[in-house]
Amino acid sequence: MQKNSLLLIQILFLTSFFLVVTACGFKERELDDDEDTATTTEISIIRADGSTEELKFAPPLELDNIGKSPLALTVKDINEDQLADIVLLNNATKQEDEAIRILLRTSVETSDNPEDLFETDMIITTNLDRPQYLLVEDVNNDGIQDFLTVSTETDTLNFWEGQLENNHFSIAVTPTDINVGDFPVFMVAAPFSPDGTIGVATVNRGDDDVSIILDFNSTEELNLDEDQGVGENPIQITSGDWNNDGCPDLAVLSRNEDRVDFFENTPCSSDETESSQNRVFQKIRDHKVGEFPQAIITGDWDNDGNMDVAVTNQTDEDISLLYGQGDGNFERKDINVGNGPGQLASGDFNQDGVQDFVIGDIRDLDLTILLSNGDGSRPGENGQKAYSRGDIAAGTIPSGSRPGYIRIIDINYDDKLDIVLTLPFEDKLAILLQK
Repeated sequence: MQKNSLLLIQILFLTSFFLVVTACGFKERELDDDEDTATTTEISIIRADGSTEELKFAPPLELDNIGKSPLALTVKDINEDQLADIVLLNNATKQEDEAIRILLRTSVETSDNPEDLFETDMIITTNLDRPQYLLVEDVNNDGIQDFLTVSTETDTLNFWEGQLENNHFSIAVTPTDINVGDFPVFMVAAPFSPDGTIGVATVNRGDDDVSIILDFNSTEELNLDEDQGVGENPIQITSGDWNNDGCPDLAVLSRNEDRVDFFENTPCSSDETESSQNRVFQKIRDHKVGEFPQAIITGDWDNDGNMDVAVTNQTDEDISLLYGQGDGNFERKDINVGNGPGQLASGDFNQDGVQDFVIGDIRDLDLTILLSNGDGSRPGENGQKAYSRGDIAAGTIPSGSRPGYIRIIDINYDDKLDIVLTLPFEDKLAILLQK
């Protein structure tokens, strides 16, 4: 496919991801009969015993001095001071505005002013054309976090080696570029090799394939394409142990075919002398999801010890939960969510031991939270509701804000999970603190 055609696809992808519509960010919505109504800052659930529980968030805090079009983000301690820092990737229309920004957390104190929470420690101009995604992982096993980006113009995975001296973090000025497939848009990191070395897999939309870097010290690479079972127009990828053999496997989300392709990591061996050259990712099955899927994550939603997958479906306005059986098989359950679900994240907001969901609604211009009923049941199981649903504002604009990527973390160290997300069309970062 020609580069100009791929650029058009990219523009259409970003347009569909952050669809511009008029919506109200603070409202009650008409829900289905099996859903609960929630306010803009509180989400109420009624448990089987009749008791009521509320989840409350403070109004969004916004950080606006973070560059143009913040897209991907990671929340992680990068300088080993035991404080969670924020790393942002700017996907701007001008190359000189494209950058990686490091926001260092300055103390454990909380504040209503986000400027008091973080300071901009470093801005690295990437000189990449439309970088698409960002990961922060120690991929060369030196104990220091590294940065990884993908570039759709050069079809490369960009490895920025991290450096740490006296708790001062920095990265290499120029990245090491590793060739991958055509038009890489997303990636996932996991210890694919027996020795625990972190590898990275990228999805490449132009080639309909996946590139897997097993070892960044030798840049060994595997490739999965249509002949191995990758669907048309792969957009995201995730990792999990689908068959409980102790080795991380892969799942690739195909937008055009509305399906997830599952691949097994073989041979699965604890022998660290097992050569990564013998490693093969073999397709074990695929599973249909809803129409026009947007994002995929991994977790254990029903607490049965088996890895599950969640996918947002924009056209169907729902999420598909694929409950793993531990043998490579899955059971699908769908839950209605907001208007235009995009990116999603998972965490236990109310500390009941069961994972909840937060989903960015790119037509409603807000966030949908699915709060579990606390017993890990699946939707429709035993006639019980598995989740209660409510909406909260993603930003401070009364008409609503289009959410980007979402992360869940206790950002203010009060033992309650909070929400951090990018607002790419407003050039802002939003923080929602749980009360």
